[in-house]
Amino acid sequence: MKRILLLLAVSMGFINCQAQQTLTTIGGWNAYVHLPHDYNNGQNKTYPVIIAFPGLGEVGTDASKLLINSPSSYIAKGWNGNVYVDGDSTRFIIISIQPTSAYPGETAINSRLATILSTYRCGDVTLNGFSHGGWCAKTFITG
Repeated sequence: MKRILLLLAVSMGFINCQAQQTLTTIGGWNAYVHLPHDYNNGQNKTYPVIIAFPGLGEVGTDASKLLINSPSSYIAKGWNGNVYVDGDSTRFIIISIQPTSAYPGETAINSRLATILSTYRCGDVTLNGFSHGGWCAKTFITG
């Protein structure tokens, strides 16, 4: 009986810890993509999107660094990507994208964001990032 309960507890823990996001590449940059649970239900609904750029310490080709200080780190820890305000839920597409080198040019950032917007059913766009990530967001906006 103890083995069955232990196995059940381990199985339930494993299910709860599974990532709700997919590691992919967008224009050669690593990206963790989280889609809302009802994204593939056959409707053509758009969703607000949060696009997160990493800080300088997370730039490069080691995708695991995107799980340190980004919205994807919270997804990996079990957050479902929903935000509740006054009892209403908003479901987001959440993408953490990793430039391969520091301070990518405007064209490089713009092409990745254009790919995101044409690949996913994005509504309102929110860009965020720490330090270097904020610079990337500003470069897109001012470009």
